[in-house]
Amino acid sequence: MILKKNSILRKKPMTVKRRGKKFQATVCHNGDRYRSTFPTADEASKWALKTKVELNEGKDIKPTSPTGLSDTKVPYTLYDLAQYTKRTEWSECKSGKELYRNSEMVCDVLGKEMPVADITKIHIDNMIQKWKESGTKNGTINRKLASLSKIFTVAIELGVITHRPVIKRLKEAKHRVRWYTTDELTRMKHICDVLSIPDTDAQEATHWKDFGDYILFMADTGLRQGEAYSLKWSEIIKVRKTEEDGRPDLRGLVDSVLIEESKNDVKRIVPLTLRSQEIINNKLTNADEHSMKVNGCPLSNYDKRGTGPWHWWTKARLRHYWDTLRDAMGWSGDKQAVLHTLRHTFATHLLQGGASLRHVQEMLGHATIATTQIYTHLTDAQVQEAYRKAHPRA
Repeated sequence: MILKKNSILRKKPMTVKRRGKKFQATVCHNGDRYRSTFPTADEASKWALKTKVELNEGKDIKPTSPTGLSDTKVPYTLYDLAQYTKRTEWSECKSGKELYRNSEMVCDVLGKEMPVADITKIHIDNMIQKWKESGTKNGTINRKLASLSKIFTVAIELGVITHRPVIKRLKEAKHRVRWYTTDELTRMKHICDVLSIPDTDAQEATHWKDFGDYILFMADTGLRQGEAYSLKWSEIIKVRKTEEDGRPDLRGLVDSVLIEESKNDVKRIVPLTLRSQEIINNKLTNADEHSMKVNGCPLSNYDKRGTGPWHWWTKARLRHYWDTLRDAMGWSGDKQAVLHTLRHTFATHLLQGGASLRHVQEMLGHATIATTQIYTHLTDAQVQEAYRKAHPRA
């Protein structure tokens, strides 16, 4: 029997995906899944094609079972495919929990037992309309649709469907990016300093002092909140001086931070301002003899959770102190006055100081320049000033 390669590929899908340093090939045939891992993508593709041909010729090949399943039955309902996608795709993704939560909301509207093959554009449009009527913003709806789109992709890979319904991304409102001025940062630090004066609760005063330092550090580095409180002492880079005998002096000053675990797995080095260098050095200097030590670096006496300068802070603690500070600043009604705005502040100050958009992208850890372009919110006066400086006839 002669089989045409293209006809085989059209009948059932086969995929090759990168898994760490290796490549995993997957072939689906008659409801069963066959999977193997190889050093190169080329080897994986060749194995997938060979396996597909052999299966179509009727050769006996033992299928591999999905993790956590006792059989090789392919999931067909929306809920089962969401669970399958959670195990095989989202469990390895940093935003996997959010993606799965969004898929649950999709299931709530369309129904857990809804066969994915029966979902049409009409179902999706009605679901979107329901969310809009409940006051859900377009950006939130887009994130839910992204989860559904991924489920469709997995369904195609498993051979459950041959094509997906059209999912159009909704237009999101463009707001002017909020950022904090130098005066606002100074006032925030002043309020924290006032609250850090020991009264009846010395520990609370210490926390306010640390929170004030945290505010300035975030405005100076543009780190994401998760990157800050997961920052390790080993990721703080010191200037390496050289002794007379040629050996490196490990007592060098703090110079920058290395972000190894980020939202999109983009590693980057962020230089520290003199102010942030002083904050980190003070944390090291003020550690007492009872403090923990990791790789020879002492931790501050209130940093008992982990191995970095901000490990004491959690999302809940940051929210508690920020809400108090925001009210003191008179921003209780300002929805854009949030901790993440410190990241916007960092980007804005760089651009206003003449940094290129590409450099800002690298320091923020954006995967694409398009994400960074939201920070190009220069005022008319700044544009006019740039024109006068750059144009020869201005």
